[in-house]
Amino acid sequence: MDTALPAPIPARTLYQPWQRVAFLVLGGWITLIGVLTWPNREGMDRVLYTFAALYGLWWMIRGAMLGVRIDTRGIAHRSLGLTRRVDWCSVQAIGPSEQGAGPARSMLPEITTNSGTQLPLQAIATRSVTDAQAHLDALTAAHATHRAACQTCAA
Repeated sequence: MDTALPAPIPARTLYQPWQRVAFLVLGGWITLIGVLTWPNREGMDRVLYTFAALYGLWWMIRGAMLGVRIDTRGIAHRSLGLTRRVDWCSVQAIGPSEQGAGPARSMLPEITTNSGTQLPLQAIATRSVTDAQAHLDALTAAHATHRAACQTCAA
């Protein structure tokens, strides 16, 4: 059993503000439509609009949490659908990646795990080279800090 303390990596969340705002606005509109039209409906229509309001509320909550959280335990990728955690010891490499085609192309960091699985961090995708490089630098610096202090990774 390893009794060494984990590497001191300060908690930080990387995110794209425009993504959070877009999901908050879209979720807000869906919730507003569901709430405002609910009193004028009967039967199954009420169920449908109640579901729409709750669905919009879910988009607002998940949209506010979009991003990548870096801390001592590892990386938590919070996308719209799920949160995926990768421990630092499971990370083999962190590198740049591109997704999309033509004008819809975006840059984002991608994690390669020890098992060879590639995990693109879509919650921080951007078209800005400066933002993409800043996110990549933050991730690689945290990974290097962990590797330098972790006895398990050094073995």
